[in-house]
Amino acid sequence: MILKETDIRIGNFLLHKDSEYVVKVDGILKNCWISAIAIYGDYFCTHPIEGFDPIELTEEWINKLGFKQCDNFEREYYLAIEDNQRHCAIIDHYENDYLFKCWYWQAGVYVKHVHQVQNIVFSLDNKELTLITGK
Repeated sequence: MILKETDIRIGNFLLHKDSEYVVKVDGILKNCWISAIAIYGDYFCTHPIEGFDPIELTEEWINKLGFKQCDNFEREYYLAIEDNQRHCAIIDHYENDYLFKCWYWQAGVYVKHVHQVQNIVFSLDNKELTLITGK
């Protein structure tokens, strides 16, 4: 996936191509430049958007974003959004595809990257997903 300025927002996690650091976007500047800071360590960078890649969504990242595995469904994860009494779920549909849906939806959205999950949750609840360390 080639990132476009409209795909990302401040707070998204991306992969910095040159350093291979996972970074958090802290600014979207003129002419599609991104400023970002490493989530681990003291690394700061400002590069054109082409200098970043999306992070592929994996079970490890689903856990890092705070989702929990459902007890009765092996391939389903949930995240409670407490303020609105909604539950969001990521369901492993195929080998590398995840279906994101809320419990009250009949349909969902296929996602492949961490920033897509961040953006959906933010649009539903106006809150950032926090990164759970040590997972």
